[in-house]
Amino acid sequence: MGTRPSLLLLTWLGLTATGLVVLLSGLRASRVERQTARPVQEEPEASPYPALPPPSPRQVREALERVFGDVLAGERQKAVFCVADLNGDGSEDLAAAAKPRANRLKEINAPFANWTIQDAEHPPSRLGDPTPRRPEVMRGDGLLAVIHGEGASGWRDREARQAYLVRNGAGLACQVRRPQELAALSTPGARLPRIVGDVLLQTGPSAGRFLYWTGARYLWHSPGPAAAGGATAPHG
Repeated sequence: MGTRPSLLLLTWLGLTATGLVVLLSGLRASRVERQTARPVQEEPEASPYPALPPPSPRQVREALERVFGDVLAGERQKAVFCVADLNGDGSEDLAAAAKPRANRLKEINAPFANWTIQDAEHPPSRLGDPTPRRPEVMRGDGLLAVIHGEGASGWRDREARQAYLVRNGAGLACQVRRPQELAALSTPGARLPRIVGDVLLQTGPSAGRFLYWTGARYLWHSPGPAAAGGATAPHG
């Protein structure tokens, strides 16, 4: 009489264990099936927008007047301007050489102007600086006027209004380089800053230096021996 209940108990335990194994196997298979059914996310393309045709000097001049009004005297004789994705959002930006009109300096430097003034040669003041330095455009300054683009039309879009006047940023030829091309311009072993978009090369005595967007401002970087020791331009 004592043997039969023990056999029944062992049989019940065996069936229960088998059921648990089957249940766990089913859950595991279901989990694997759900994981394999997820779509594979592809890496985004470099630019989601189609390439635009080269602009004319007139289009550049009209864009500068739309954003900056009549406070700038464009470099019409040289007509130096570049189009590139400077801030890395896929939309085409404009950078053009310009000079301030001497009688509009007060308006250019107004604290509530529709553009930001930066100095590409000098980093911003440190946090907590009792006398923070705010760049000001001076008479005769060579400026780089930058318009960040909006959507597929880029800087030509009527809504493109994010603009900068960069002191010490002019004197450029239109030589655009992609971030992945910068290693070839640098001294072996040199450290480069974090680059989020295209850069503009400088020509002449400072050839090899480039102007780049840090994510907050425009700065020059010299990828030479000074950078090889680990010093990099600040990131804004």
